[in-house]
Amino acid sequence: MANVANLEKRLVDLIREESPFAIALTGEWGIGKTQFWNSFKKKYNDQFKLRKYAYVSLFGIDSLESLKYEIAVKTHEVNQSEDRMQGAKSLFNKALDTVDLSSIQGKGLSLNIGKSLLTSALSSLVSNTVICIDDVERISDSLSFKDVMGLVNDLKLEKNCQVIIILHEAKASEQFQEYKEKVLDEVLILDDNLDILETFITDELTLDVMQLFYRTIKVKNLRFYNKVFNNYQ
Repeated sequence: MANVANLEKRLVDLIREESPFAIALTGEWGIGKTQFWNSFKKKYNDQFKLRKYAYVSLFGIDSLESLKYEIAVKTHEVNQSEDRMQGAKSLFNKALDTVDLSSIQGKGLSLNIGKSLLTSALSSLVSNTVICIDDVERISDSLSFKDVMGLVNDLKLEKNCQVIIILHEAKASEQFQEYKEKVLDEVLILDDNLDILETFITDELTLDVMQLFYRTIKVKNLRFYNKVFNNYQ
């Protein structure tokens, strides 16, 4: 569809540059924003000038330190289909949760070493990275939206990162309206994603009917079509 093609072209133009940016990808519930981004990343993987990549969902993250940590441990080479070090990083993460690092005695000195210190050390390695932060509208009540946008701004300006945040703008915090003008360079809207139906509807006749329904009734929630197709099957 034209909308998908236009968004892909704009994103390619942005990521082909080494210049940092922060943008938002928005759209209504279920239109396929995450699927669109994942498909785009796979399709244009070789166009990424910044050779490191991290994808993080805000769902379930309850502190800024945890967000920084997730970005750090999920950063990997952009040409990898998945992080080859993820297993080791997960093991390291579990070790942090099970070992008490609050006070370590060394040569008579009490050292206060916590996960935040290790997070800071890991985060220092996050630079020149394409970072996708998803599910922004599902931000935890214990996590400040202001702090998240501050981190996005820092990643852009101080770490030379290209940051893409994905959210349903209408359901996002009112603070998004305030900070998007201060932090974001652009807001891209996915409002038509018809071709994505082909990724899970395998019957050609059914696909034709679903696409006609999509165009006529304007129901764009992919979960609806997935449920209908599964019931039909």
